[in-house]
Amino acid sequence: MLDAKPLLRSPPRHGALHVGAVVNAQPATPTPSALPPWLRLVQKVQGVVVEIDRIDPEILWVNQSASISYSVINFGSQALSGNLTAAFGGSPPVASVNIQIPPGGSLQDRIVLPPWPTKGMNTVVLAFDSHSDCRMVPWGPDSKPRRICRTNIHEEDSAQINFLEELGILTTPDVPENVLPVSSGMCGSGLYPTNSVGARRPVPNTGAPFEWAPGPGGPSAPVLGRVIYTNRDRKKDDIPWDHPFGFDFWFNIAPDPSAPPDKNPYLPLLSKAGRVSTADCPIGGFPSPGQSLPGACTQTDVAVRPNHDADACESFCIERANGRTPVGSLHTEIEEGLIPKAYLPEANDWVYMRGHHIVDCGHENFTSEIHPPTILVKAHSDQQTGLVRSTLIVAPYFTNQLYTGASDFLIQGRKTFWDQMTALIGMNAAGLVNFVPGLYAPLEVLASIDNTPFAERIVARYKISLAPAVGKAAATVRYHFETRPGV
Repeated sequence: MLDAKPLLRSPPRHGALHVGAVVNAQPATPTPSALPPWLRLVQKVQGVVVEIDRIDPEILWVNQSASISYSVINFGSQALSGNLTAAFGGSPPVASVNIQIPPGGSLQDRIVLPPWPTKGMNTVVLAFDSHSDCRMVPWGPDSKPRRICRTNIHEEDSAQINFLEELGILTTPDVPENVLPVSSGMCGSGLYPTNSVGARRPVPNTGAPFEWAPGPGGPSAPVLGRVIYTNRDRKKDDIPWDHPFGFDFWFNIAPDPSAPPDKNPYLPLLSKAGRVSTADCPIGGFPSPGQSLPGACTQTDVAVRPNHDADACESFCIERANGRTPVGSLHTEIEEGLIPKAYLPEANDWVYMRGHHIVDCGHENFTSEIHPPTILVKAHSDQQTGLVRSTLIVAPYFTNQLYTGASDFLIQGRKTFWDQMTALIGMNAAGLVNFVPGLYAPLEVLASIDNTPFAERIVARYKISLAPAVGKAAATVRYHFETRPGV
């Protein structure tokens, strides 16, 4: 765990009192020395101070919104109403709000800034402009009432903000090498566990022996990315016989968003449905107008077609709704009973993992996944404080998609799902259970589990980074590791 609290803006600058000059409807305007004493007194005491108290969050990324906490103080004896605007360095205002302040009163509130698309230092200016203050006053030698107006009061404060590019708080030198394109042929033939014929009637398919066929990235594929969203709060459903540790927790990640899109080293792990450049998302890839998340990205387009994946389209939509430019989405699954909740990543966490690159043979789009990760590192940056927290966990077991019976007596050895089912059905058909006619064997399909989830020795190489912090010369690091026997 790393701890650093950056200060990314200059201290608030208290503005001087600004008052307007008298505007006379007559061609000739009296000089200040000729103004009535009461008006000179009003000009001295009427004024406003605008102060930026705080900008949240203190660490700001490109295309991230922020809020300014401010104070406006009315020094005058008259109520003031006006417009408070926020603008970046000479640009038109990006936010505004009408405010009213009683005589001698003050106002503390917040104004929200929309996402800013440009990286680097910028100046945010918070400005108050009052409406014209007009009244009938005695004027001239005959004290005839005239309408006298002061020009608008204008006062402002400013602060420096450093908009950071998407900082990879996790980095790694590990990248996949020589990854062939993902194809449906890697599953064998057809879908697991059944094909559909005539009115989509399911029939057993032995041509696809595994739900997750080994992918071209291998059993220890390295991946680095940022989590787009997870199914933490969603209903989970899976095939029960190949999930002995519970249904899958899954998350979709944007492969290394800090890498140039045309040189992203992790894109070869994605199928065509997972890449923005080749995915078929004519409806679900963009947020619905006038809706907020998650409803704005709920997928209604579920038609089966090549290069279309609802999860990937939802990921692209969420990225766009958050002001980001999507490049790809890689689906990752692991049985939720294998990892304590504290180690499960959440949206916007960065993750580094090594895991089984597979082709999903249970869906007609044959997408690629990491299923499951065997090493999972997550890191989260608190945008309020700059604190970075990271965890690492190694999965203790691996569900290998081979099956046995409870007794393993008449049918010995580990078999694929349909081989196990075929042997049991054939044995029952022959009436050979315990050599007693009429006695049948139960259809036992028990998942086989490897105590060692690794196919090879793996060295996890990664680095945790802190965001730049003005005035911070050192960081505090705390860590704790432990070995546990299982789940």
